Amino acid sequence: MALYYATAVGGLERIVRCEIEERLPGAFVDETLSAAEWGRTFFRYEGPPTEVLTLRSVENVFAAAGTFDGIPPGETGPPAICACLAACNLDEAIAVHAAIHGPRPEPSFRCTSKRVGVQSYGSLEIMAAAGAGVQHRYGWRVDLEGHDYDIHADVEEERLTVGLRLTPETLRRRGRVVHVAASLNPTLGHAMCVLSDPQPGEVFVDPTCGAGTVLLERAELGRARLIGGDLFVRPLEAARRNLAENAVEAHLLRWDARRLPLAAESVDKLCANLPWGRRAGSHLVNKHLYPPLVREIGRILRVGGLAVLLSLEKRMLTERLSRHGWLRVTDSFAVSVGGLKPALFVVRKWRGQERPEGYE
Repeated sequence: MALYYATAVGGLERIVRCEIEERLPGAFVDETLSAAEWGRTFFRYEGPPTEVLTLRSVENVFAAAGTFDGIPPGETGPPAICACLAACNLDEAIAVHAAIHGPRPEPSFRCTSKRVGVQSYGSLEIMAAAGAGVQHRYGWRVDLEGHDYDIHADVEEERLTVGLRLTPETLRRRGRVVHVAASLNPTLGHAMCVLSDPQPGEVFVDPTCGAGTVLLERAELGRARLIGGDLFVRPLEAARRNLAENAVEAHLLRWDARRLPLAAESVDKLCANLPWGRRAGSHLVNKHLYPPLVREIGRILRVGGLAVLLSLEKRMLTERLSRHGWLRVTDSFAVSVGGLKPALFVVRKWRGQERPEGYE
């Protein structure tokens, strides 16, 4: 049974684990290995290797080659990394890669690295040391651009993880042909749609749709009436093109999310990447945007409907939600995006406008 690992937005491990077990029959997550690293999920699977590329909550999938503990953080670290790679048997990972991409009789390679923690050396030194180790063992040619194998040697504190990348390009770039400022990572958009508990035929709205990422991801999860809107023309044009390129039907409107042209209690599910006040807008703008936007969410959702909201303005959002007793946060967790720590909030609309029993 082959050992893989998938990398994802930190904080989405729970969703990744569920998708692996649901989408890949017989697969199971290695809890011991996965618990050691943020944003990385190890799993074992004996089915067709091509199936691992169908995962949508992850950014990359690797054939795991080995983990090594006790990598020194000082100047002896790179020689230790070189020795680990020279001793690392990549044959099983290569067999998995060949099952997906075909054999490579005279392969070229490159080494890539991500570093977490405090070390006296950087990622370039890790890559050089790892590459020297691979060359010592296999004698392959280095090719940074046209390589056959992309070998990752990631150092987190004193642990080295080695894997062979199987995804031809990162899955977070899928679907969109046009990007706009602050475009949402598609894997995060997928997670938001999963958390909304998608049901066939429901009315699904993204009130701040941008380039249409969330609508594209919801379309992959089954039939729904998709509606999206944005205040600005350029994002809507991008959304129209992205949806058309992926043959996804959706109603797109230019609107102000503070005054949505939708009937009360007409929406089953809502997902929104709210302005964070960084690359788009500002904290001051959000102070005026969030109150009416939250009020509109409460108005258009059906009783029992769900909203999944992503925001860096965690305190502001939770304070606004607390003012509407019929909107209850049922789940929330932090994620890591570009060095920032926004949060996902799952919000349910309860019957009437009274606080539900047990609400705090």
